[in-house]
Amino acid sequence: MLSLNAHVCPTAPCRDPGVPRQGSRIGDDFRHGSKVTFTCRDDYNMEGVREISCSNGAWSNRVPSCKAPCAKLSKPANGYMRGDFRHGSQVRFVCLYGYQRIGAASSTCNDASCRRPEPPRNGGMRGDNFNHNEKVVFYCDDNYQLVGESEITCKDGSWSDSYPTCVATCPNPAKPAHGRRLSNDFQDGRTVAFECDEGFNLFGNKAILCSGGSWNASMPECKADFNFSCLASCDHPGGIAHGQLTSQYFSHGQLVRYKCDLGYSLEGNHELTCNNGDWNSNLPNCKGESVDEISITSKN
Repeated sequence: MLSLNAHVCPTAPCRDPGVPRQGSRIGDDFRHGSKVTFTCRDDYNMEGVREISCSNGAWSNRVPSCKAPCAKLSKPANGYMRGDFRHGSQVRFVCLYGYQRIGAASSTCNDASCRRPEPPRNGGMRGDNFNHNEKVVFYCDDNYQLVGESEITCKDGSWSDSYPTCVATCPNPAKPAHGRRLSNDFQDGRTVAFECDEGFNLFGNKAILCSGGSWNASMPECKADFNFSCLASCDHPGGIAHGQLTSQYFSHGQLVRYKCDLGYSLEGNHELTCNNGDWNSNLPNCKGESVDEISITSKN
């Protein structure tokens, strides 16, 4: 038996559906289970459903549109017309006895305006003119990314593209200790990869994917490579005459660089790498330039 104290899950209300142009809405209750009704001005035809209902945050249908009537046509000389001038209606032209029609036998009224677009959830829309060749622009709230076209145009009663949506971007996943992140793009559908510093191994996913505002996996870790840490460091490589050593780290895999003083040019490798206790190259030399070369360098 169902307990009288059973918890009932709350149901979400709907957003304000708006009002069709050249029309009105009856009802301002947008809670779950409520209904609203739409009407159009005299001589305007409704395109869509007259009544929509709210069900757990979503309306059962789009808001209808009110289509304008066409300007009245003049009857042809020596003839008459049959029909009316509302949207979707047809007027037929008939000639009197003894006269022959030249031209179209009928004309159909077509209001080329578009129905009001639906703004994306977690975003909005700029523009309230939905006539032929008019445009509307969509945008998203902070921390949301627009998926689809940001701008659509009304063409002969239809929008040029489907309505976009707003998808949450992902938070900054940070960088693993002793490693680095290879991308700074945290938008939906994008992948961020990681790699570790030399001497450290990556444990976990090498790349993670942003999906709907969340990463599909946790950030990896960079752990010390035991075999790497057992490799020997190098001794100080030594200084060079008329030059400088620009690094003071001599562990396995580290680089050191040399540069020469002003007026001297470097001969040999300017970079040396420590490889398990040994440097991979001899020290470079700094060779003095000639007096003419020094003079030219100074003038420049």
